[in-house]
Amino acid sequence: MKIFQLSLLLIAVLSVNSQYSQPQVRGNTAFRRISDQLGRPIYNFFRRWFWIATGSIRDLEEENRKLEITQHALEKIRPEYVDKFFCDIDGPGKRSDAVPTRVHQLRPGDIDIIGAMGDSLSSANGGYSTQPLHLANEFRSIAWSGGGKGTYFTHVTLPNILKMFNPKLYGYSTGDGLTIDKSSKFNLAEPMTMSPDLLFQAKVLINRMRNDGKVDFKNHWKMITIFIGNNDFCSDSCHYESYEKWVDLHEKELIKTLRYLRDHVPRLIVNVVGLPDYTNLFKITNSPIRCYVIYRAGCHCLFQPHMTVEKLGYVKRGVDLWNERDKKISNMEEFHTNDFAAIYQPFMTNVTYFVNEKEGIADLRYMAFDCFHFSQLGHAMAALGLWQNLMEPKSNKSDYWNPNLNKVFKLKCPTEEFPYIRVD
Repeated sequence: MKIFQLSLLLIAVLSVNSQYSQPQVRGNTAFRRISDQLGRPIYNFFRRWFWIATGSIRDLEEENRKLEITQHALEKIRPEYVDKFFCDIDGPGKRSDAVPTRVHQLRPGDIDIIGAMGDSLSSANGGYSTQPLHLANEFRSIAWSGGGKGTYFTHVTLPNILKMFNPKLYGYSTGDGLTIDKSSKFNLAEPMTMSPDLLFQAKVLINRMRNDGKVDFKNHWKMITIFIGNNDFCSDSCHYESYEKWVDLHEKELIKTLRYLRDHVPRLIVNVVGLPDYTNLFKITNSPIRCYVIYRAGCHCLFQPHMTVEKLGYVKRGVDLWNERDKKISNMEEFHTNDFAAIYQPFMTNVTYFVNEKEGIADLRYMAFDCFHFSQLGHAMAALGLWQNLMEPKSNKSDYWNPNLNKVFKLKCPTEEFPYIRVD
């Protein structure tokens, strides 16, 4: 039965992947092609079918818990982060007495609206996966940047951390499903999304906010997290002469998106999250064979036959170039005004799952069934990593999140000396 399910998934992956077999005109990506009147209903029908075929979320949660791939594994790793919240919710980070008028005066409790943009790593595809079909499902309510299921003590996400300071926070996904579902709220992340799709996502997100009666569009302070580039590297990067020319295109797309957000959304912080080093995936020695099969089918630009050390070095330089460009763009003066700030958050850039890097042994509990997406435990760790960056100045941001959260890694909190989210 599992072989049959894996075959179905691979057919789906290959059908998407085949669209990138020739160089694409940027802006004509999968996200838009499937959005036409004919394609979208068919596409959504199959996505609904995957949900029906995979059983109840409650059963999946229990199965994942038994496998120790949910945040309950933290009880053994860092119990102090599970037994109680790591910051004083009535301390310096609590909601300001008066609504701040400048972005530099924002405390965690002042964020009213939360949203997310990006791809399947932000829509939490495979977040509760224990078999192939689960990888097509979007468990967006547990997504690290845009999910708000339960509370911090049941599901660690950035929204659930911020809810500790402001229980009235709004905009996080409350259910699992597609972006067209009401429960997705302002988590616009969509599988297969690439950099050219960001502006389209931004426009849809703004339209949703404007038309939601719970949003005071002019006065509420908002936070949006952008995590993009995974599909670009997997399915698009190898169709260009060089990473330099390709990243130049991404630069234009990100600048255009940030300008649109700045000009159309008052009182906004945008987190621009850096990409991880994909070459670490090649160092893992204990991945199941299914992961290599899925890598090859769904990420052909990175997982090519006869991958050499030289080619891996080239990929690493490409990722570094992408991240350097994101950082440069986020630091541009035009994206730092009294009511707007773009912040480069590098916590994923040196992420490692290794428990023994010398032997290439990774802790696969943090990964979904495909060894690429995050498990619920992985989403929890990513949320803590983003929170850490929000508490750190530009000059001293952590560029990793340690899966085992050893004693060197201590979560930071607002202080009396500096109670604000760091946008400096």
